[in-house]
Amino acid sequence: TGGNERLTKIAGWLIAHKCRTIVNLIFRYQMMDIADRVTQDILIVGANRDHFIPYTMAGREISALKNVRSLTFRLFTDKEDACNHCNCGNVKLVFDTFMDWIMQIKQGDRRD
Repeated sequence: TGGNERLTKIAGWLIAHKCRTIVNLIFRYQMMDIADRVTQDILIVGANRDHFIPYTMAGREISALKNVRSLTFRLFTDKEDACNHCNCGNVKLVFDTFMDWIMQIKQGDRRD
């Protein structure tokens, strides 16, 4: 219920800003509907001051991803200047985090 209310608010903002296609996709595709079928490595990132997606939603996602090969969660913060939606403010830190995660996964694949 709380998640649906949040999506409705986001949808309202997107519609007001002429983003109807995105709204349709948001409601059409929901990760929670397929979470138990995801089997690859997953990186979930959040931002502690994200104005669209509360980082507390990650707990629900993590719980739902029962069959993933590996799961990493990274919360970016205001102290890192990466606390906003899409981690705006510290692109280098975010990019480096993504690249480090990818390299870690690739190294793990070589060991398997």
